[in-house]
Amino acid sequence: MLSIAAIALAAASAATSTPHMATSPWWEKITVTYDADGSQRSCAYETSFTDRSRQCEVEDAPASAADAGSGTPGVHTTITFERRFTPGARPELAKLEPGDTLLGGHVMSVAIDGSGVVRGCSVVAVSGDSTPAYDCDQVRAERFKASAGARAQESQTGFLTVLVYGREEQIA
Repeated sequence: MLSIAAIALAAASAATSTPHMATSPWWEKITVTYDADGSQRSCAYETSFTDRSRQCEVEDAPASAADAGSGTPGVHTTITFERRFTPGARPELAKLEPGDTLLGGHVMSVAIDGSGVVRGCSVVAVSGDSTPAYDCDQVRAERFKASAGARAQESQTGFLTVLVYGREEQIA
């Protein structure tokens, strides 16, 4: 199931036309809702860069996505894949809303040079029963927008928190 997080977050990154900021906080999340039989009901992408969500699709989801359904008629399962970037000080793993269950999460320390290239990445905290498949390999493939006037050899440190959490809801 958590390998879907890598697919979903990579899709979100690809959908973003400009690089993410390395100097200010941002977040993005994909929420996928499944019917009781495991079929995808909806997908929404949200980001701190815009004030509205948009529809999305999780393509090439592995067979384990079918396990997301509860199997109980009238119950929908929602899985959320979230990334949060915090420049500077290391954040705590985020608290979830009541009713959400943490499936897995980790915090990565990311060193970004003045040209926006990731020069270093390491996992510094892990929580939940599973580790999201979205990790430093995917982060190194991304580009960030560095601060204006920064030199390529200057490095900025930020922390990328990746969370995967779920919720089951009875639909009347």
